[in-house]
Amino acid sequence: MKNKFFKFVLFIFILLLSVNFSLASSENEFYADLLININDRGDVVISGLTNHPNITGSYDDLTSKQGKYWVFNLSSDYFSSALFKVSLPDGVVINYVKSSAPINIGYDDSPFVKGILKDKVLEIFLQYHFEESKPGKSYYLLFVFLGIFVLFIGFYLLYFVKNKKKKDVHVKFSLTERQKNILLFLEKKDGVSQSFLEKKFGWPKSSLSRNIDSLVRKGLVVKLNKGNSNVIVLNKQK
Repeated sequence: MKNKFFKFVLFIFILLLSVNFSLASSENEFYADLLININDRGDVVISGLTNHPNITGSYDDLTSKQGKYWVFNLSSDYFSSALFKVSLPDGVVINYVKSSAPINIGYDDSPFVKGILKDKVLEIFLQYHFEESKPGKSYYLLFVFLGIFVLFIGFYLLYFVKNKKKKDVHVKFSLTERQKNILLFLEKKDGVSQSFLEKKFGWPKSSLSRNIDSLVRKGLVVKLNKGNSNVIVLNKQK
């Protein structure tokens, strides 16, 4: 009788122990579908669906930097099943990946690493660095516009200096309005006869002759005798 009672008590004890172990095991069966975002400062935000009590949240201690290389290291608990996607900043080059799950590296808006594991401890190790920036299209357009602007300024200065020299000549030799007109016309069409200038301006012959002689004395033009006519040309040295 005592042996039967002892066996019954032992059976109840083993049954309760197995139930408690089963409940404890089911409580520790973690699952997750995680999105892990890493920004350019190394801050990490983990979000998604999971029954794990403390894996989601914001972290600043999951990354470290040595020189130009960044390291992300996540080591968590045992998961019955877990999916994860690690999104990295744009411009990142992934150097090395190690994980307890088979992984897939890709790129959509930015580089990412995906993985699926079953009945394993969740471990993800990444090493990456930022690609050196290169001049974009906007910089090339800026250089083009800058070149056009420099050319515009150069042509403007050339025109300004040329016209300033003309004005300086007019001021230096105290030219009359008619003398200025004669010089300006000769700058466009040099080497014309005096009779042509008379017809061009419609001035009296004596007035035109006096103004030309004045320009000759000032050394601004040269009067050349060709047959029965005088040809007026600019003095290039002046």
